[in-house]
Amino acid sequence: MRTVLASLVVFATVLCASGANLFAKAVNAPDPPQGCAALRLAVSGSRNSQGTKVIVNGAPVGLPAINRVQEVLHEYVRLELDEPAADPAKAVESPAIRIVILGDSTVSNYPANSPLRGWGQVIGEGFKKGVTVRNLAASGRSTKTFLAEGRLKSALKEHADFALIQFGHNDSHGKGRPEATDPETDFKANLRTYIDTFREAGTQPILVTPMHRRRFQEGKVTKELKPYADAIKAVALEKDVPVVDLYTSSGTLFETLGE
Repeated sequence: MRTVLASLVVFATVLCASGANLFAKAVNAPDPPQGCAALRLAVSGSRNSQGTKVIVNGAPVGLPAINRVQEVLHEYVRLELDEPAADPAKAVESPAIRIVILGDSTVSNYPANSPLRGWGQVIGEGFKKGVTVRNLAASGRSTKTFLAEGRLKSALKEHADFALIQFGHNDSHGKGRPEATDPETDFKANLRTYIDTFREAGTQPILVTPMHRRRFQEGKVTKELKPYADAIKAVALEKDVPVVDLYTSSGTLFETLGE
């Protein structure tokens, strides 16, 4: 069987569900837009009479699961596609992908009888087999207090492949509050600590800008979190890590839904 190695950049909502189309698109796919970080995932695929099999970072997943992941993260992703020669005799069971999530109340878990849900609580629903998600987000925490309480050390014990990191809501509280940080100084410094620490542990950090608060002024969502979203993008560019711009996508969604 021929081998195809190519790079594919896709937007969340247009990733093909068809294996044939997916591989065809890989050959002539453009590079990501300037300034857009690319999350690199090792993806292999093979076709037979029973359909298309896709492996992401060594773990088998279904194409619909990949679609769902892209919709949740809502970001450009670079996929490296490799279609190797099929050899069942050499097939090896790959370890599961492990994802750890750090963040605040907009990310954290809530009781089943609560009307609230953090996105970290539900993101695992987008995966099928081969992916384990550990949501360690905690309400009320900022980049500063999450570190001070030793929660980053706990996250390292998960030995995850990827770490999704979203802060900003509590960092933006009034100056003098114990959780508050300045977006241009200690907030950025704390983000660098998370990135460097995870990298040293062999975990790929992925920054996520804070989702909007559903507050409106003259029909538009308020922008008190913009300095923190901008700081995250700046650090992501500086440290060459992927960033998911949830701030922008959630703002668009909230304004579409209205007050």
